[in-house]
Amino acid sequence: MSWHTHSFLTFAFFLGALIIPNSLKLMAAFNSLKKARLRLKARQVVLKMHQGLEVRSKYEWFIW
Repeated sequence: MSWHTHSFLTFAFFLGALIIPNSLKLMAAFNSLKKARLRLKARQVVLKMHQGLEVRSKYEWFIW
């Protein structure tokens, strides 16, 4: 193993040691953001369904 590859591996290791914890934090933040967005989307879908049901129940009087 030459000195060059060794220094590169050391550099990569230190870079990984710096990046990996931060990337894990970023991943966790991203996941929580994604969950929050999904929860919001689900809430919107439920609201839309409720509105749709209300509208349908109003129009069912005309249908029947």
